[in-house]
Amino acid sequence: MKVTTISRVRSSSYTILFPVIAAIWVVLVLPEMKDRALEELDEMFARGVSMFRFGSFQTEGLGAEIAGVERTDAEYAESSVEVI
Repeated sequence: MKVTTISRVRSSSYTILFPVIAAIWVVLVLPEMKDRALEELDEMFARGVSMFRFGSFQTEGLGAEIAGVERTDAEYAESSVEVI
């Protein structure tokens, strides 16, 4: 079977188009979840927080309490490590 030039151009354009669309989707649709506990994320999704407010949103209740405990545990672990 002979591959025509048109099918080569079409397949190469799909090869370029798909990653571009995927990158735009990631930037515009997925919220930033860095440095958030799972309970905080659960609370934020339950409240319907806009993805544009994820970075500045302050959680209350169980999510904030657990995140505070996790952060203090991590700080304690860092401070208690001795370098010999």
